[in-house]
Amino acid sequence: MAADSTPSPRSGHSITCCNGKAYVFGGCGVSDDGSKQEIFSETWCCDMTGETPKWDILDVMGDVPPARWRHT
Repeated sequence: MAADSTPSPRSGHSITCCNGKAYVFGGCGVSDDGSKQEIFSETWCCDMTGETPKWDILDVMGDVPPARWRHT
């Protein structure tokens, strides 16, 4: 996991909350350089159990789904 980072702004992502953590997958937003629309395949975790929420990008293994947005 990479510390001290946050997911880029996005829409159409899915989010699941469990045991004080929120897991975010996919979505659509703007590329880092702002030049084009991008569909994401990354998975983020927000740990809300401490005083300050902490975001980490997860290094997932196995059959990782392709990039997608507006999914359920």
